[in-house]
Amino acid sequence: MFIAMHYFNAAYGSVAMIRFMLPAEILMILICSIIISRYFSWSEIGFIAPLNTKSLVWLIPIYMVLIVGWAFLISDFNTLKINRQQWEDFALIGFVTLLVGVAEELMFRGIILHALLDKISPRKAVIVSAFAFSVLHSINIIGGVPIEGMILQLGLTFIAGFYLAGVMVKIKSIIPLIVWHWLWDFLTLSSDMLGHKTSEIIIVTLILFELVFGLVIWFGLKTSDYSKLANAGTSRTLYEKIK
Repeated sequence: MFIAMHYFNAAYGSVAMIRFMLPAEILMILICSIIISRYFSWSEIGFIAPLNTKSLVWLIPIYMVLIVGWAFLISDFNTLKINRQQWEDFALIGFVTLLVGVAEELMFRGIILHALLDKISPRKAVIVSAFAFSVLHSINIIGGVPIEGMILQLGLTFIAGFYLAGVMVKIKSIIPLIVWHWLWDFLTLSSDMLGHKTSEIIIVTLILFELVFGLVIWFGLKTSDYSKLANAGTSRTLYEKIK
């Protein structure tokens, strides 16, 4: 971000910055893949179908918001007068945000959350993983985000991380989280690029859903929730694997 911003004038959120993110996201996925292969298993960190399909109800609120957001964007395509370059940028954003969704979910709801669950209670693990996810976004200040905007991002990403970590413990599958993360980032970044303003009502509704349902999930978490999660892959702790 520092190189992109200060040497190529590619500010945070711009298409130029997104191009710079491509190799970084690929590298992050490779590093996560090595860690997972060495210390976990892919099924253990959630690359399985949800074991309890009823628990998918926790994802309904945020997917409803996502569908409404995309419906508004698609319905606006005819009035936006999108040129060829913008369509190419739209495709680029779609690909890079897919990598972002994979990389960040592998890191935070995969590796970090599961390593924490080996040592502390599910409630504490959710809080710490959400804090780590939030702190990651402080780097955006290097990309030109003003300090007020960065502080707001820290709060919003903590709420998102808090909710997503709780959902991960509940549904035992990281795949629906990757899909949602990808499509939400794709929606917000492509909307800015195309000149379509995502409704503030949609964003506020999403935040409220994440906060309310995140708290409901968090207060209902039990130590036994992780034992079920461990059984989805292997029950050995991270310490035992390293040892």
